[in-house]
Amino acid sequence: GVVVDVQGDLATFSLGALTALRDGLPLEGSVTGSVRVRGPLWDLVVTASVSDGRGSADLEVGFDLLDPGSGYRLEGDLRELDPGALIPGIPEGGALNGRIDLVGTGLHPDSARVRGSLWATSSGVASLPVDTVALDFDLADGLLTVDTATARAAGVEILGGGTLPVRTARGPAELRFRAVSDSLGLLRPLFMGENIVAKDTLGPLQRDVLASEGIDLGSLPDAADVAMRGRAEADVVFHGSLDRLGVRGSASLEGLVYRRNLSQGARATFAVDDVFGERVPLRLSAQTDSVLVEGRTFASGALDVDYGEEGGWVAFEAHRGPEEVYAARGHLLLD
Repeated sequence: GVVVDVQGDLATFSLGALTALRDGLPLEGSVTGSVRVRGPLWDLVVTASVSDGRGSADLEVGFDLLDPGSGYRLEGDLRELDPGALIPGIPEGGALNGRIDLVGTGLHPDSARVRGSLWATSSGVASLPVDTVALDFDLADGLLTVDTATARAAGVEILGGGTLPVRTARGPAELRFRAVSDSLGLLRPLFMGENIVAKDTLGPLQRDVLASEGIDLGSLPDAADVAMRGRAEADVVFHGSLDRLGVRGSASLEGLVYRRNLSQGARATFAVDDVFGERVPLRLSAQTDSVLVEGRTFASGALDVDYGEEGGWVAFEAHRGPEEVYAARGHLLLD
């Protein structure tokens, strides 16, 4: 049989060119590196070492070139790879460190049998630090099963698992996830940026150093202007199928402080019937207790949204006291 052994360098390879092989691949940017193809056609091995200029990835793919669906595998190690430089819609500045393993047969989602795992550690997406991610899954008989999904990012603990059919006709199944954060302040860089300095937390020496660097201390915020803390938990259920995915869930907040605004507690429930539809049906209900917003206090508040394919409505209500109530209701239609 034919045995090949070919290698070459990637001077500057545009990942966008891969969309010609499969339309809709969410890739952009470019990489450099080297590629080697070796082995008999029925057991071909492709290895690649690529770099995005900051991080790198070592990939190995094995398959039967004469019958690709008879069996394939993928192994990959990522080191400081920035997902924002390669995937549209993700902010740049992150770093992925981890590994992916996948082995399977079949090329059609309804008949393929695939088993895979992914883990990452000491990583980040934009300014969000990701401590750990672990995912084990398999695809068989048209069902995607997530055996284990855990993650810890910026103090948020996520745990989940379950099963979803690839097609709606496969029957009901669910993927369930629970997220808990005991310290929302760890998420502050996402909302307010990094390296925040509050002038009323500085000592005399720190003030002198900043002044010598030409920084106007009067332009710095007070600690109350950049405060963020509280506790949150959420339960999310994905249902339906991968081609018509729905989601429902609930969330609660306790002791929320955001800048100079605060809420003693808040609760919300939501449901989306078709996440990837052209006009996403949405139902949302939220309530808050003891709220301070822009210096004004409210005893409670409520927001309800019901939006479908033909539009919907939104209703808002805020109570400052028994004799002072603000309420509004209107039609909602998004282009």
